[in-house]
Amino acid sequence: MNKHYDKICFVLALLVLAASAAFYFLNSPNISKFEKKAKAALQNGPQGEKWVDKDAKFTISQSMAWENPPAQSEDANWLFELFTPPKIWVDKSGKFITEAPITVAEEKTAFEIKFASVTSAVYGIKLTGYIGSAENPIFQFQNADNNMEFTGKKGVPISIKDPTDISGKRRIDLGFKVLDFKKFTTKNADNTITIGMTVVFEDKRLSKPVEISTGKPTLLPAERRIEIASAKDPNQKWLIKNKGEKIEYNNSVYTVKDLSFDDAFVVVEQTLPEGKGTVTKKLDASGAHDIETK
Repeated sequence: MNKHYDKICFVLALLVLAASAAFYFLNSPNISKFEKKAKAALQNGPQGEKWVDKDAKFTISQSMAWENPPAQSEDANWLFELFTPPKIWVDKSGKFITEAPITVAEEKTAFEIKFASVTSAVYGIKLTGYIGSAENPIFQFQNADNNMEFTGKKGVPISIKDPTDISGKRRIDLGFKVLDFKKFTTKNADNTITIGMTVVFEDKRLSKPVEISTGKPTLLPAERRIEIASAKDPNQKWLIKNKGEKIEYNNSVYTVKDLSFDDAFVVVEQTLPEGKGTVTKKLDASGAHDIETK
């Protein structure tokens, strides 16, 4: 039985092969004709109007501005517009609401004066150096106000020769004296060491002695001031030193209630015009802070 199936399959294969060969030979003239037409068309090239490069000179300039959405109808007849959807929130019960549940704080009016800085007067006497041994030095000073130079030793009143005395024996007491001194060292960026001096200096013009160091400015604590400026015009400034001082500005009176040079703040009480009460603020470098409002 299997031998018969093999013979049948073999006969069918021969028939398919014969049909394919017959189809090829019958259509071979047409294939040659199509090949000749295709080659002729390629040799002739493209037909019609030729393509050329042209400059398309045009400019589009247009500005757009998105408008705010219009007020919505209370009857829920809302008009939805592109890019301007309504704002919708969900309350605690799960209902949709159109009013923001967030309480927006009202913008506060800026306080009209502000803290500017703490200023200190620079002492005019400078310690420029010393000569001799570190144990018993002769100090060299300079008065920055008149560039006069002079020297002094510990415990000895400082004086200079009287320029009007021909003999050169009379001296003028400057009212200065070195009460004490100490040596200090400073390590520089290049790892070298600089030796300096600090002296306790008595000046009869001052209420108490001051410390003067080489290479450093000397600030007078007794001459420190707090600088207050207008919030609108920083060029308008006032210097205050004590409690109780007053500043009159823009129909208000500001009274200094407290201040600190070390902590850099001042507390002022503003008396509002037309009997509207008072406002107390603490002013520092970070701004004006509420304390009490009457």
